[in-house]
Amino acid sequence: MLHNDRIGSILLIVLALFATPSIAPAQEILEDVILITRDKEVVAFSSAGNKWVLIALRAQERIVDSRTASRVALVVTNQRALGFSSITNQWSETKIDVGEQILEMEAKGFVASVDTNFRALGFGGRQGAWQEYRYRFR
Repeated sequence: MLHNDRIGSILLIVLALFATPSIAPAQEILEDVILITRDKEVVAFSSAGNKWVLIALRAQERIVDSRTASRVALVVTNQRALGFSSITNQWSETKIDVGEQILEMEAKGFVASVDTNFRALGFGGRQGAWQEYRYRFR
């Protein structure tokens, strides 16, 4: 009896292993964006759009910092935050307010963020648009 129970248990385990769907490896996101910054312009290239896309800097505008990720590029200047999406193949911008201090910037995969003393800015690379969250307590 004990022998049959053991064989039955082993068969159940083997069947469960075969019935369990295999877990596919995480899809690798290849680097898709190249970013070049200059004194008067910023250009980005993505394999999806297969062309360089320029955004000109304004008078008195200077680059504070920049980041690239798999599908987005992020450039912060003293006047605005610029996000480039490899999916839409275009730049999107949001204004940096007077007195707003950049605390942290990050770009990962399809998203980028800018944390300031007033708000958090998020750039969605799939839509190519900015969203903001204003801090209630400062």
